[in-house]
Amino acid sequence: MIYSQQIQAEHSYNRRGFAPSLTDAEVITMEIVGEFQGIDTDQGIWEYFKPHWFSLFPDIKSRTTYLPKAANLWMYKQELPKFLAWELGACSDSIRE
Repeated sequence: MIYSQQIQAEHSYNRRGFAPSLTDAEVITMEIVGEFQGIDTDQGIWEYFKPHWFSLFPDIKSRTTYLPKAANLWMYKQELPKFLAWELGACSDSIRE
């Protein structure tokens, strides 16, 4: 939700070819959960999600389609913590002004 409302509105990247099977928000969600689980590579996250979370992400297909999509979202993933910090008020106290 945050991704589609704020971050995607400020940044965009060109998509070519067929429509992706996973949405950008799904890929970002998978990466957040994977990082929380201690998995620090896109391939490792895909390998974790394919057998364990297929019921929630039925459109997860091959690794070769997931990895480039995850890599192309680096700019959005970089902006997300900054956006959340502002939204949660972590940057609004008098010390940080």
